[in-house]
Amino acid sequence: MPIYRCPNVLATARELDMLRATTLVEIGVLPDPGGWQDQAHTFVQAFPIARAELARHREAEMEDARRKAAHKRG
Repeated sequence: MPIYRCPNVLATARELDMLRATTLVEIGVLPDPGGWQDQAHTFVQAFPIARAELARHREAEMEDARRKAAHKRG
């Protein structure tokens, strides 16, 4: 589903924090000190869902960019 408004307007502060934390984990930075067992249980549960949603969003953006590039080439 395309979004035509700023995601920051649609998402809650908690949701945006989760997405930021997920992005940081992808580069090796956990939200809290320590390892995975030291992280909040809710984060550990939500992380796979957030990661999957980010991947889906990134794939949709890449597909949109491919479509636009193909359209420009004619």
